Amino acid sequence: MSVLAGVAVERLNAQVLYGSVVGTVTDQSGAVVPKAHIVITNTATGVKRETVADDTGHYSIPDVPPGVY
Repeated sequence: MSVLAGVAVERLNAQVLYGSVVGTVTDQSGAVVPKAHIVITNTATGVKRETVADDTGHYSIPDVPPGVY
């Protein structure tokens, strides 16, 4: 299984940076994987964020603070 992900960062008026992790989950043949469980973990803090991909394999984790995941 592979995950194609992108990160977008938005600047808010209070100058707090948050981003979103978005992507599509596919298997080795390139077919989408519906309802896949996605977990990102901040390597510095150990904080985890989770979501489930939709029926087309797409997922989004909003409001992600800066860090290495």
